[in-house]
Amino acid sequence: MRWTCAAFLLLLLLPSPASGQTNIRGGYATGQVWIAWETSAPHPSTYAVFRADTMFTDTSQAELIGRLYPSEWQPAAIRDQLTELGLAGYSNWVIPDLSGGTITLPPDDALFVDTVDEGPDGTRWYGVVRWGDTLVTAGVNLIEVPWTFDPLDPPQCHLQYEDVLPAGHAIRVYSLWAHGQDDHWNGRDGFPVMGNRHKNGMPSMFLLFESATPGAPPFPVTYWLHGGGGEAFTSRPTGRPKIDIEPIEGLLVAHNDDVQRPLYNFETEQWALISYVESNSWWFGYSQNQDPFAPSYTPADTDTLINYTQRRLIWIHDWLIANEDVDPDRAAIQGHSMGAAGATHMAKTFPNTFSTATVFNNGFHTPTGDSAEGHFLGTPEQDLRTSLERTPGDFVRVADLFDLTTPTSDQRDLPLIRMIHGKNDCCGVMTWDAEVVAEYRKADSSGIGAHLYWDLREHGWSGIPGYWTEGGDDALQTGRDDVARQETWHVSRSYPAFFNLQASPDSITGDPGDGSRGSVSGDDWGTWGGYHVFSPATLTDTPGVWQAAVFLLGLSTSHPRDNSPVERVVSDVAIRRPQLFLPNAGDPLRWFVFNMGGDTLQTGVETVEDDGLVVAHGVEMARDPERRILRIERVPPSSTPEPPATRRFLAVAPNPFRSSVEVTLSLEHEAHAILQVFDSQGRKIDDIVDQLFPSGRNPVVWKAGSVPPGVYFLRALVDGETFESRRVLKLE
Repeated sequence: MRWTCAAFLLLLLLPSPASGQTNIRGGYATGQVWIAWETSAPHPSTYAVFRADTMFTDTSQAELIGRLYPSEWQPAAIRDQLTELGLAGYSNWVIPDLSGGTITLPPDDALFVDTVDEGPDGTRWYGVVRWGDTLVTAGVNLIEVPWTFDPLDPPQCHLQYEDVLPAGHAIRVYSLWAHGQDDHWNGRDGFPVMGNRHKNGMPSMFLLFESATPGAPPFPVTYWLHGGGGEAFTSRPTGRPKIDIEPIEGLLVAHNDDVQRPLYNFETEQWALISYVESNSWWFGYSQNQDPFAPSYTPADTDTLINYTQRRLIWIHDWLIANEDVDPDRAAIQGHSMGAAGATHMAKTFPNTFSTATVFNNGFHTPTGDSAEGHFLGTPEQDLRTSLERTPGDFVRVADLFDLTTPTSDQRDLPLIRMIHGKNDCCGVMTWDAEVVAEYRKADSSGIGAHLYWDLREHGWSGIPGYWTEGGDDALQTGRDDVARQETWHVSRSYPAFFNLQASPDSITGDPGDGSRGSVSGDDWGTWGGYHVFSPATLTDTPGVWQAAVFLLGLSTSHPRDNSPVERVVSDVAIRRPQLFLPNAGDPLRWFVFNMGGDTLQTGVETVEDDGLVVAHGVEMARDPERRILRIERVPPSSTPEPPATRRFLAVAPNPFRSSVEVTLSLEHEAHAILQVFDSQGRKIDDIVDQLFPSGRNPVVWKAGSVPPGVYFLRALVDGETFESRRVLKLE
């Protein structure tokens, strides 16, 4: 890096501007221009940085390219969080020098970083003033910096600090400076625009923790997103012991969502130009017109929300793959509260990036802001358009981001998502309510690939009488959400999604109720899919066959709460993320369930759905150690699959339907059967039949002309036992 500075004699001879910043220096390295200057008290609320192609003496002759809060021109977030971690020895920014090494700025120096995004090579003049001042003087607060545009020398994350925590985890602290401009699509090649023009040069930080006993590279990584008002350091390996986020093989990366803006003091009715922690970007971004220096701002109805923060997280992920031996096939994401909302929309938007997602206390609501300060993301009533498109021209709205089931990309399959919520949560938009339950029901009925949990937790982490991740007894904690568990999942490996468990309300799955808080409605705790497991070691994924051992947990000694309380349960199974087993829509399939001795226990026939999804309906699984093999085969074109007459099954056709659907109940012997219909909320709306049926195939028609369009569940009870259910979709 080449640094330039005025001669000491010149500094003595020239009068210092009233702004109080002196000794400006500048240089170019790693695709960015670095501007440093000395500060003196009293410090301003903000510094302003101006740029021009020629020398200027007044800021009116240049372009405003940056404005910095004190927490941005100095590394306030890093200092504060290292102090919280009990680490010392960090004073100020560590930046690149000319020789490929680094230099540490003096403690009172300020820093601004400008990204070079195009050629040809040249020089630019940079001036720094307190906000409101206009005069600049060469060598004092104005400097000329030569720069070179080199596409092979892109911007980087810069190491600020490294140490080892008492528990043995190496820690590295990195900073990244954003490229900000109003044209949010056309940044530097390979380095996207991560802020609008108001936030050009904005620093961001993240903490990287190594396992105390790391495995061999490439390393799995788990990203942790903090909640509103939180900070990265709270997600250190030992920072959340009740959910065990300590990595076993690889890395834990804790990000910070710390967009700065004024803080409104309701007691003094004044605005303070300081770090505003509560008004985060919700891990997404903000309006392209957002002015973070305006005291109150709500986006206009015509504004678009740009995914600046999402871009930053994905770019850092790619950088870690290239520079920290991160395994791109094993990247998980987790978050609590606001971080849960962030983990949800990150998993939905970038499903091919994340292997799995674990989400704690996401209320699925659009964020709201206090009436005095507005909100970066607008209001729920505005439901603004974002920069994301599912398909060309089909823009994602802000409300689509935070629920569990609305797509935010053009990809059909998501990573497996574990969603855990508490029936005593009454925290604003994260509260337990009817919308949470409705999303649970939609997720279970659609088979997107989700394990859904509920218990009696409140919103915070401490003092919660929950079951799945809390409690004073290890037996009341799950191991399914541990970082060690996330490290075993792979982006490039298919998995079975177990669903339609709510259609059996008398099974082990339980029912969350109607959204009432506390022990008012439904079961105090339960799970749809949380007991279900498959064995990756038994996975076969070929063009003609998909196969794996599927079972219910039953042998866990470290986390007995994870063991299924019953021996059998029936669910539908969808194959998600298939790698080679990719039959065409409409193709016939045959499936089998074998025991480990090779005996056939179930068979069935299916047709590949319109979007190519493969589903086996009514698969019965047993509790470990009784494991069963689910095998799904493509049927040769010359053969027509027919289910054996001796096996019982429930078939529906057509599906979707408009006015009526034929339900075929096949029985292996004469039996009394009841066919019932439930809506997506789990409410029974019809009894189709209640009678004695002979063995064999028994067609029954459900006339649903007066029923509103939507998703429904047909359940068959034979001789008083639920044995099968089907999801059907009624069209307009």
